[in-house]
Amino acid sequence: LGALAINSISGINTTFCMYLLAVFAIFITLGGMKVIGYTDVIQVFFLILGGLVTTYLALNLVADKFGATGLLKGFHLMMTHANDHFHMILKRDNPNYIDLPGLTVLIGGMWIVNLNYWGCNQYITQRALGADLKTARGGLLFAAFLKLLMPVIVVLPGIAAFVLYQQGDFQHAMLQNGEVNTDKAYPVLLNLLPAGLKGLAFAALTAAVVASLSGKANSISTIFTFDIYKKKINPAATEQKTVVVGKIVVVVAMILAIIIAPLMGIDKKGGFQYIQEYT
Repeated sequence: LGALAINSISGINTTFCMYLLAVFAIFITLGGMKVIGYTDVIQVFFLILGGLVTTYLALNLVADKFGATGLLKGFHLMMTHANDHFHMILKRDNPNYIDLPGLTVLIGGMWIVNLNYWGCNQYITQRALGADLKTARGGLLFAAFLKLLMPVIVVLPGIAAFVLYQQGDFQHAMLQNGEVNTDKAYPVLLNLLPAGLKGLAFAALTAAVVASLSGKANSISTIFTFDIYKKKINPAATEQKTVVVGKIVVVVAMILAIIIAPLMGIDKKGGFQYIQEYT
């Protein structure tokens, strides 16, 4: 998904992007969680800044498309022309009901998935394990606050892109292999940013992808090294040996990811839909 986003903004070949991201992720992961943490802190500021500006530009673009001006007018036009996109609770006659089956999404599954991801996922919890209790709690609460911004900096631009696409914009930019790829909506909108801010947003997006990959690689390495290698394969392994094994696992994990990712079809059905089906 990260490679697709970067490809949409820069035009760099997706496969080449995957190779570069994997290499960058390996170097950052080998630097440890502190490096990953600093990368996260720096990139999140520019991502939020770029996201807010993208939302501003997208709403204004919608307003301009219909001969109006202003953010509120753009939002009102989106509510008018894409009203169904603002509803989370779908009725049975909705064609997307099979993917979001009404209240059962919230009552029967969404909260379980979220508790599992945010509370039990090594990739997430490892970021808090190295801090004292007060700092860890503060970090988690701050991250939760940032999550509340997602509808503004991600959902609204996405709906704006849909409305603009329906009006004839982005017809070619949204295509991949002759088919519309909804994962390209946000990267396409990032291209609307002014040159300097676009560069910062692009750098932040790349850093976010690399930091995410690094966090996952670090989790894979930790789980394999301590739960499998240290317990089952070589219980007498020294700390130095364990570190070496962990580094090897990071490299192997990235190589496997590069090989497997193109075969999974994530780019064809959309990243979010893919995650929904397999988690």
